Amino acid sequence: SPATVLTTSAVVTVGANIAFPFVANDLYSASALRVISGLGLVGIYMPGLRIISQRFADSVRGAAMGFYVTAFYAANAISLSLTGALMARFEWRDAFTILALVSALCIPLACLVTRNEKIGKISTSTGLLNLRAIRNRTTGAFVLGYSLHAMELYAVRVWLPGLLAAVLIANGEGTYDATVKAATVGGIALAAGSVGPIIGGVISDRFGRARTAAAIFALSGLCSWAIGWAGGFPWPVVVGIAVVYGWAISADSSIYSTAITESASAEDLGSAMALQAFLGFMSGVVGPVLVGAVLDIFPEHIEWKMAFSVVGLMAVVSIPILLRVGDPRRAADV
Repeated sequence: SPATVLTTSAVVTVGANIAFPFVANDLYSASALRVISGLGLVGIYMPGLRIISQRFADSVRGAAMGFYVTAFYAANAISLSLTGALMARFEWRDAFTILALVSALCIPLACLVTRNEKIGKISTSTGLLNLRAIRNRTTGAFVLGYSLHAMELYAVRVWLPGLLAAVLIANGEGTYDATVKAATVGGIALAAGSVGPIIGGVISDRFGRARTAAAIFALSGLCSWAIGWAGGFPWPVVVGIAVVYGWAISADSSIYSTAITESASAEDLGSAMALQAFLGFMSGVVGPVLVGAVLDIFPEHIEWKMAFSVVGLMAVVSIPILLRVGDPRRAADV
């Protein structure tokens, strides 16, 4: 059941995190432990989405999913902040150990919140990955949308500070000052995305999953093209675009998971969410690499323009597909 997978995964990721400062002594051991921890994290995140989708009515499911995704984003930010604070006082292994031990609280918490979770009736599922899940036109469209969302999200997270620094340097700022200012503004912009999933989820409850996701994609695409060509814009305008951009790239995060749980059949839901996670995380790897390749290909005076034009295309390419399938709450049997 999702509850069993969630609690088991919590044990796996906590164990890998606690082992890391004691066992990781080279690239290979460190990478192996991070892979194990990452697998455990996925095993927490995706079943958690499924549990929430089953507990809330469709009229508020988007908001509930939004709170869940926002908590995930906030935890990442808090973890990084605490890491910096602890490393100012302790050696990195000690800092890592402290945070790993704190993360162990998720094990009893996982047991607590899933203690009344019902396994439910036995379905016709074989327990194996079933590609039939994405042959459902609605489910397939939202899995594609999630993949492009992840590609865009991680491309922007990696490269937005670099773009902002390039804008400042082009306007006469020194390299060091530009880097510091770009990192600060980039952090503020991405922090604006922390409330995005809640707002996006609430809007999708009111106006529909597909229309809301398509509108947010359109907004993030426009922001991408605007900021990519913003070299001559006043700095306050660039900052404003960056903040809206940071919100937009995160605002649709919960919508896809919500829509997939609503459109996939009961026997295919596990496979649908597994494919969503796999394709999404793989796309999250591809996005930053693709932008880096574009930066390498084009000459310096247009490299950032072309790079973020490509990011804009990532955002808008699935809009017509999403609009064709409509709201999964009315199209679950498509």
